[in-house]
Amino acid sequence: MTYWFVKLPNKPESFTVKYSPESHAKTRQELDQLLTRLQHSMDDYFRANIPLQHPDQQPCKCCPPELRKRRSPAILAGKGVDAFLNDIVPIEL
Repeated sequence: MTYWFVKLPNKPESFTVKYSPESHAKTRQELDQLLTRLQHSMDDYFRANIPLQHPDQQPCKCCPPELRKRRSPAILAGKGVDAFLNDIVPIEL
């Protein structure tokens, strides 16, 4: 797979990543495992008000304080999926 980077007025540059069927299968398996863990976390979040956590259950030093506060079970009390999703602030990429 080749990625191209263009920043005018310079000429385009490329970076090629070698990707085999084996590495594709491994990546797919890892993503499936992560998605399953996320689904279980989301199920816990809405079923039992268990806050989302990092896999090692330690507070993330990189997360901003306001995000850490939003992981509190008190914030989740009585909220359904729709209310939770409506609270998400959109970002621009």
